[in-house]
Amino acid sequence: MYVAKKQLLESELGGSESGSDDEIQLGQDPEEEDHDTIFLPKKIQTRKRRFLIFGILLMSIIVVIAVAAPVAYLKRSSSSSSHDTPQDDVITPQVDKRVYKVMKLDNELRVLLISDPEADYSAASMDVHVGSMSDPRQVQGLAHFCEHMLFLGTRKYPDEASYSGFLSERGGYDNAFTSQDHTNYYFKIERQSLFPALDRFAQFFIAPLFTESSTEREMHAVDSEHQKNLQDDDWRLWQITKDLSISTSSFHKFSTGNLETLKVPNVRNELLKFHSQHYSSNQMQLVVLGRESVANLTTYVTDLFRLIPNKNTATPSFNVPAYPSDYTGKQIWIPAVADKHRLIMRWPIQPVQQHYRANPLGYLSRLLGDKGLGSVLAFLRDKGWANTLSTQDVADTDNFSMVGLDLTLTDEGLPHIDYIVDLVFDYIELIRRQGITKELWQDRIDVDTINFRFTPKRDPADYVQNIASSMLFIQSPADFLGPPSRAVWDPDLILSVVNQLTPTNLLLFVLSRQSEILQWPELDMREHWYNVSYHVAPISNDRIKMWHDTSTINASLALPGRNVYIPKNLSLLPPPKATTAYPIIVLQEQGLEVWWKQDVVFRTPEVHLLCHFLTSLTYNTSSNFVLSRLFRQLVFNTLTKPLYSAALAGYTHSMGTTADGFTLKFYGYSDHTKMRQFIQTIIRHAKRIGSLCTIHVGACVASY
Repeated sequence: MYVAKKQLLESELGGSESGSDDEIQLGQDPEEEDHDTIFLPKKIQTRKRRFLIFGILLMSIIVVIAVAAPVAYLKRSSSSSSHDTPQDDVITPQVDKRVYKVMKLDNELRVLLISDPEADYSAASMDVHVGSMSDPRQVQGLAHFCEHMLFLGTRKYPDEASYSGFLSERGGYDNAFTSQDHTNYYFKIERQSLFPALDRFAQFFIAPLFTESSTEREMHAVDSEHQKNLQDDDWRLWQITKDLSISTSSFHKFSTGNLETLKVPNVRNELLKFHSQHYSSNQMQLVVLGRESVANLTTYVTDLFRLIPNKNTATPSFNVPAYPSDYTGKQIWIPAVADKHRLIMRWPIQPVQQHYRANPLGYLSRLLGDKGLGSVLAFLRDKGWANTLSTQDVADTDNFSMVGLDLTLTDEGLPHIDYIVDLVFDYIELIRRQGITKELWQDRIDVDTINFRFTPKRDPADYVQNIASSMLFIQSPADFLGPPSRAVWDPDLILSVVNQLTPTNLLLFVLSRQSEILQWPELDMREHWYNVSYHVAPISNDRIKMWHDTSTINASLALPGRNVYIPKNLSLLPPPKATTAYPIIVLQEQGLEVWWKQDVVFRTPEVHLLCHFLTSLTYNTSSNFVLSRLFRQLVFNTLTKPLYSAALAGYTHSMGTTADGFTLKFYGYSDHTKMRQFIQTIIRHAKRIGSLCTIHVGACVASY
């Protein structure tokens, strides 16, 4: 149940669900699939180009279907209203009809109640302001161990299965995770069983048993959890990152725990002491969601959770910096388990957790993680050196934060690490000079605000867990529930973070199974808990000087411009006088049918467009089957760069091959001007594919 805090900063672009294994999201970059380089067998290269011609025709027809017919048939009119909630200082999404109440019990437990009369399930989450950084050094992993033990019986419900069994018998589940500075517990259950579930849940924090028998047994469960992580590159990297910090810092400790750290004399007494010291109601946040009224939820929570003792515990503080200046400016070589080449850059910086409204890491992540024209990833993909790029908030505590950039390299890119790092520092310098602008910041806020307005309901357990974790460091409900428009523009803060992304403050990790390509040095160090051999060396002065020299920035790099796909017209059609259960035909010609149905349930300005192009060519021979899939991936490769900003603005599409043709799915906001622009971009690039494929498919693939 342990989860290290490595929250991705990148916005989730979303997309339509895959209808089959033969569907691919276009214009995006799913990490689970590599669609960046396509190599064709020579026998395939001389095949007919009918798929390409078919593809161009297919794309052209989309204009008629997606733009001309619906727009001609429908005329938009303005409508809709805002939604007010009883919580005066909270603005919730327009489609959110739930009622919220924030309160504090007499024992200083902060509580958020969410009444949702339409909820199919109830859920609750408790976040406790203590994590693995508070582990005693003689019992590392104790916070995680304590998290496990709370599930195994309380004074009121001594049966170890009384909690989890009760939930599972009623269609629910539970989970928990221990992070660096907090621990979160949450559950979901059928809506009519919320009160008895809360009763069992509250006892975790009032009177857990920590029995001798369960203590001994659960130690082995924690150890098993650690054992399964031994061959996971991310866990190995995480622990080595911690090992590189100063040994006196709280971050340096081994946070998962295993038999070696937990099997100590009187470990049960250590558990009781830890729970007594840190599990105080004044350091907890509770979120409860149910069908019940706010008044009833208030009664539930007051009766059950007021008994959690308030020990007036101080908020944990960690004064020793994790990475003094002489602990950075290093390169680390780590043999990988997975057959991937990874280049990872990490910069420890001054803590920014308290600047959640300015969110400087979110702003920088949008720029560093860009995949559009002029981006680092676009340049490296064009050279065939990299497949993926992601940015990460590796650590975010009140002691320090850590910015991360993770690249997956190709075999061809692996020997060019110094060039790639230099390219990244060129881009950082470009951000410093030109990228801290209110226009780019406003684009991001505008997109986030639109997404917030029409955010659909999330899974109840995920929703309450996310809010409870946010309440740890965000006090105002207007901020942990409210709209992105409350964000603060702080260019000086952004610049201060950028100024810390330097070669001398860098931890540069190289993970690969092909050490011979790089002529690795001897792996003369060993990480104890994961038994990983690795090597650490200071980055040479020559390399530092080269990466510091940004007097000439690579001319291929460019910052993203204003996002032209941000929708402006979000008005809705008036409800029809008569509704139909099924779509109706609005256009019918030879070889073409357009069906349409207006949404009268969710009333959000969204378009879902499915196009099915019928042809027997896709699967009628084995070679055609391969060609159809290659065509699909070719379109993906071509559209990733020009449509990245569209994906950020909520416009996504996917392409699939079926036994009877192709399917294209489009999703986005119903601003028909932006949707038309989106589709026309696809057609323009599809025609470009056709113009390049004048000889054979192989030549076209080679061009990309």
